[in-house]
Amino acid sequence: MWAVGMPLKVSWARDDFGNSIAKGEVLPIESHGNIIYSDKQLVALVNVDNLVIVDTGDTLLIGDKSNMQRVKDVVERLKAEGRTELL
Repeated sequence: MWAVGMPLKVSWARDDFGNSIAKGEVLPIESHGNIIYSDKQLVALVNVDNLVIVDTGDTLLIGDKSNMQRVKDVVERLKAEGRTELL
């Protein structure tokens, strides 16, 4: 696996801290159980646990894994505000 502080460039992997990287380059420092997807930029994690981080370039979503069912609230609000280009 990878050493602490070494950036990872992967398409799908699990690092030594239980972080799941779906896409992108991630620099995890004392961070555990996160799910990360990033299209374009490095995501550096410092002492955070159990987050979902999705960066698509024009939209950034960060939330606690245990509350991700609330993403539907974000979608509903974006629709109500006419921001469907972000969906």
